[in-house]
Amino acid sequence: MKHISLVTTLLLSVFVSITAYAGSYTEKQKVIDAMYRELSQARTATDSLLPMSNIYDLMPRTLQRDTLMWRILSVARRAKNTQAEANMIRHLANNYIRNDSILSVLRNLADSLPGGPERDETITFVRIMQKTNSLRFNNDTLPSETFNKLLHQDIYYETEGNDNIYNHIVRLYSICLYIGNKSQGQLLEEYIDKLDKLIEQLPPNTYSLRNTFYVMQAYNYAECSLPEKSIEADKKLLKLITSLQENYAKEGRKFRNYDDILYVIYTRMLSNHAALDSAQIELYYDKAIECTGLRPSAAFTNKTTPLPQIYYSLAHHRYKEAIPLIKKALKSKLLSNGRRRLLLRDLITCADSINDKSTLNQAMRDYTALLEERLHEQKKEKLEENAILSQASNIRMEFDRLKIEKSKTEATALRNILIVSATALLILLILVFILARLNSRTKSLTLKLKDANKKLTEERAQLMQSRDELAQARDTAMKANNFKSDFIKNMSHEITVPLKVINEYSRLITDFAENEEDKKYLNSFVRMVELNSELLSAIINDVLHLTEIDHSTISIKRQHISLATLCQAAVNGMSHRTNKGVEMTFDKDISPDTTLYTDPQRLQQILNNLLINAAKFTDSGSIHLAYTVDKEAGKVIISVTDTGTGIPAKEKDRIFERFVKLDSEKQGAGLGLPISRLLARLLNGDVSLDTTWKHKGTRMLITLPIR
Repeated sequence: MKHISLVTTLLLSVFVSITAYAGSYTEKQKVIDAMYRELSQARTATDSLLPMSNIYDLMPRTLQRDTLMWRILSVARRAKNTQAEANMIRHLANNYIRNDSILSVLRNLADSLPGGPERDETITFVRIMQKTNSLRFNNDTLPSETFNKLLHQDIYYETEGNDNIYNHIVRLYSICLYIGNKSQGQLLEEYIDKLDKLIEQLPPNTYSLRNTFYVMQAYNYAECSLPEKSIEADKKLLKLITSLQENYAKEGRKFRNYDDILYVIYTRMLSNHAALDSAQIELYYDKAIECTGLRPSAAFTNKTTPLPQIYYSLAHHRYKEAIPLIKKALKSKLLSNGRRRLLLRDLITCADSINDKSTLNQAMRDYTALLEERLHEQKKEKLEENAILSQASNIRMEFDRLKIEKSKTEATALRNILIVSATALLILLILVFILARLNSRTKSLTLKLKDANKKLTEERAQLMQSRDELAQARDTAMKANNFKSDFIKNMSHEITVPLKVINEYSRLITDFAENEEDKKYLNSFVRMVELNSELLSAIINDVLHLTEIDHSTISIKRQHISLATLCQAAVNGMSHRTNKGVEMTFDKDISPDTTLYTDPQRLQQILNNLLINAAKFTDSGSIHLAYTVDKEAGKVIISVTDTGTGIPAKEKDRIFERFVKLDSEKQGAGLGLPISRLLARLLNGDVSLDTTWKHKGTRMLITLPIR
């Protein structure tokens, strides 16, 4: 993973609380035993906190120490010591930085703390650990849309400042982590500087957040070849450690030890020796060596990788002394490629200075190999950084554009307000003038007002009477409408029965014919009677159906039906309505049988209306019923095509209006198409004129859902 040195440093110093006792193991164990005896005598949770904390400070990193951390947290909660509780939550978050689940638990515990600076700091610290876990240890990458959102929020905070400073710290820290995963360049430096300004606004005792940031700042400034800034960050870190030592000493925690951390800090400061004066070099070198005498782990690190001695020798140009030290350090497996590359560069400088050809050649070969690898990485990093810069630039340009638009809008609004205000002022002046003029007429108007009041009273009474009359007229109209509906229903029944009787008795005319010739002759009259009866019946039914639709009393009963069977039945039932020489057919070849979930009665009624309409306007040729199935859209399109007189495209909407007839000579009331469309829409479909039909006649389309 990129920049693993930063992660290592972060783990070593995020909370500046990795502790140990400087004495031997036996001496340390004696002190721990003494603390346990003191703990056994504690009577309250508050009394237990100090000995437990001292045991924690003395205990090495083991599972037993992890268990102790949870116990201290529990005791602090019972003692209602918010500071100790928050402190241990931060310790645990640092300890379990690689564990998502435990970090989530710690976040909930932080949320439950009483409101105040301790809670804000702890929540922010745990959130930063979660971000570090996600972006450093789980190999996750921040989704581009999430990164865009962070950049948007960052720009908005810069201009508007309408957010909590802790939220913005987490946001900027996430951006730095994201960019740090991509490259170490100017963009990262820019955002670290922005985060620095926020950190400096926090209270001085916000140690955990300041420490976390200073570690990242010092490391990244060193990687970005900014030694002065890196040294400044480390100085802040040293100052913070001094404050922590003083605070813990006041609390009675005398076993706190920071030598491992100090060794890392002084070594990093010596690596920037070019920016140090001779006195600083001597001071930091002595401090680093002092740490190795106090901490076995620091001594072990220095023995295998003697970086302080190397930097000290380089600072004093003692190249001959530096060469064996650098060679020894290069054998260590703990070195990152970046540090190894820098040491090889220093080794080349030393070997060249003392004319050590053998060392120089080998160092050049190793350095070239690492340099080629680094150049490849830098190329990739540069591309990624350019992409991020472009992304950030686009977001800022978009934000600036929106800001300009907002400014223009505000300016326009302000101008409008000024115009309205000026207009209002002018109107007010005019009104004042008018009122001044009218004041002289007040007395005469008072008398007129009395008359006007009397007239208004009379008009009010008239309006009340008119309102009552309108309400009565409305009720009368509603009753008339209901009477109309009842009348239509009754007339439908009363006329339908006589029509059936007329049809039946008209058949008797042919039954009494004496021969076939008379029977054939009379049949033509009977047929005319039947057709006119059907027409009259159809008109009555259309009016009745229209009334049912208007009053929402028509019922829809859906069921699964065979569409092909229904279409064939419609053609069979309506074919007798065609003019002589006109053929009405159902195209089975292009209409595969399909199961449709709909109301068969209403669909039959729609088909009948369209087929009758086609037969009415087709004097010769044919009428074809067919359909196609669009499974992707989940619908079926039924077409009725005739070779009749046709309908102009401009009339495509007018033909669906009630009682509209394009040909007044044709039979019918002009209700078939409006009723068909209303019924189709009740079935979640529609009826329309196919305006793309370029052949003779008309094509009507019925669109219905399959399900």
